[in-house]
Amino acid sequence: MKTSLFASALLLSAAVAFAAEGTSPVHVANRIRAEYDSNVYQAAEDEKDSLNIYEEIELSLNLVGETSFLGLRYRPNVICYTARDDHKTDLYHDLDVNLSQQFGPTVTFGLSDQLRAGQLPAVEDDDYRVRSDDDNIYNSLLATLAIQLQPSTRLDLSGRYRFLKYGEDEGHESDNYRAWVAGASLRQVLGSLTTVAVDYRYQDFTYNDAPKGSERDNTTHYIGGTIERTFSPELLGSLRAGASIRSFELDAYDDDTSPYVDLSLSLLPSPRTRLTANVGYSVSESEVSYYMTENRLYASLHLAHELTKKLSLYASAGCELNKYDDKYLVGESQGDLDDKDSSYYASARLSFQVLRNNWLEIGYQFTGIDSDLRTEYDRHRVNAGWRWQLF
Repeated sequence: MKTSLFASALLLSAAVAFAAEGTSPVHVANRIRAEYDSNVYQAAEDEKDSLNIYEEIELSLNLVGETSFLGLRYRPNVICYTARDDHKTDLYHDLDVNLSQQFGPTVTFGLSDQLRAGQLPAVEDDDYRVRSDDDNIYNSLLATLAIQLQPSTRLDLSGRYRFLKYGEDEGHESDNYRAWVAGASLRQVLGSLTTVAVDYRYQDFTYNDAPKGSERDNTTHYIGGTIERTFSPELLGSLRAGASIRSFELDAYDDDTSPYVDLSLSLLPSPRTRLTANVGYSVSESEVSYYMTENRLYASLHLAHELTKKLSLYASAGCELNKYDDKYLVGESQGDLDDKDSSYYASARLSFQVLRNNWLEIGYQFTGIDSDLRTEYDRHRVNAGWRWQLF
C-alpha cells in the first residue's frame, strides 16, 4: 500500500501548506456510520447477521491551471465487524488520479489512474458488476489524446492497462489477469443535436497464474459505431453497437464473433432531478474461471433527486444475467448447457444537510446472486451515519 500512503502524505502536506496561505485546493472529509448486515458471510444457508462500524476519510486535491488540471482523491476506509469469527477488521483503499493538459487549441491529453484494494467485490469500472467477497487489488491506467481535426470533427485515441490480482490465500489464482487495450474513435457532430462516431478497440487479455491447459488468454477486436442525440433539453440518449471478434490462445477453442449493444437514456425533468437508464448485451470475459466467456445481458437505473435545499435522495438498481456455452468450458471442467448466473443490486440513500459542513445520511443496500456455478445468497444492509467536511 505504498502508493496509498504516499498519496495520503502528499495531500496532508499540501493541505498544511495552502492552509497557511489562507486558500486551499485540498479538501478533507470524514464519514462514520453504523450498519446492520443480514448476511455478513454471504452464505446460502445459516446466515449470520452483524453490526458493522465504518470509518472513512476522504482526502482530495484539485489544482487548476490555465491549460491543465490535476485531481487526486484518496479514501482509506476501516470496517469493524462485531459478528465475524475472524478478520474482524478490514482496511480498504480507493485512489483516483486525473490529469488533463491542453496543448494548443486542438490537442488535449488526459491521464487517469484508478486503484482499488481490500476485501471488496471486484467491481470493474466498465459496467455494473457484483462479485464474491475476496481480497484483491484492481488497477486501471488510462491515457487519452483528443485531436480536433475540424470544428465538427474529432479524433480520440486511447490506451489502457489494467490488472486484477487476488490474495495468495484466496484460491483465485486462475482469475488473476492483466489486460492491454488500445482504441480509436472518429467523432462527427451533425448539426447541434447529434454526434456520430466510428469506433475501433483492440484488447489483449492474459491470465498470469492459470494452470497449464486452463489458460483463458485471448485477443479481441471491437468494431462498431456510436450515436449520441439530444432529443430535448430534458432527454439525452446514446447508442453503441457493433461486433466483437475474439481469438483464443489455446487452439482447442474456435474464434467467436458476436454482436454488442449498449443503450443509455438520461432524463432531466427538472434542475433538481436526474434519471439515467442503461441496458446492454455483449459476450465478455467470464466471471467464473472454468468458462472462457459469458453471454451477458445487463440493465441499470439511477436516480438523483433534490427533495429540498437540504434533503437529497439517491437510488439505483441493476441486474446482470449471464449464460454460458459448454463449448467454451476450460480444460476438464464439467458444465451444463443451461448453466446460468445472475446478480442483482438495489440501493437508496437520503442525505440531510444539518449544518453548512455536516450531513446526516441513512441508506439501504441489497445484493443477491442466483447461480448454478457459485454460492447463492441474499444480503440486506441498513446504515446510518454522519459526514462532515473538515476543510
